[in-house]
Amino acid sequence: MGFLNKIIWFLILIFPAFPIAFFCAFFYIWCYCFEGCSNCCGPIAEFFLKCVRLPGTSVRGMFDGRSIC
Repeated sequence: MGFLNKIIWFLILIFPAFPIAFFCAFFYIWCYCFEGCSNCCGPIAEFFLKCVRLPGTSVRGMFDGRSIC
């Protein structure tokens, strides 16, 4: 079961995690720049930062052999 979990985490890493991170990185940079000017950009920037960190979460899940559920 551990090997199957690693394969699933790898597929999550390749297909949804990297495209989501690349897409959100652009918006994170812009929101982070405007965070000093406007208070509403802070939570939005935090959301995009979580999306940018998604590949790291997938890799940790893959190496730890964590279950998806």
